[in-house]
Amino acid sequence: MEKNQPKVITEGKFGAEASNLETHVVVSHERHTEIQKRFDKVDIRMDKMEEKTDAQFSKIEKIIIWSMGTLFITLLTTLFTIVYGSFK
Repeated sequence: MEKNQPKVITEGKFGAEASNLETHVVVSHERHTEIQKRFDKVDIRMDKMEEKTDAQFSKIEKIIIWSMGTLFITLLTTLFTIVYGSFK
């Protein structure tokens, strides 16, 4: 967890960055690169989570369809039993 903590800029670094434009550009580039890397990691994790969620939803859909089919067959069998059972 500690490797994801933001780096604190000390007063000395800030002073050097404020006084020199090239230093500011280099430090800003490093910051943006680090932020982009973190966003890429989060994006990859979100993609993996999305794939897992899609797989789980497809399993749930199959369970629901099989349950509905079983319920329909059970009701149909009960109906035939009631209708044809009264003719005896």
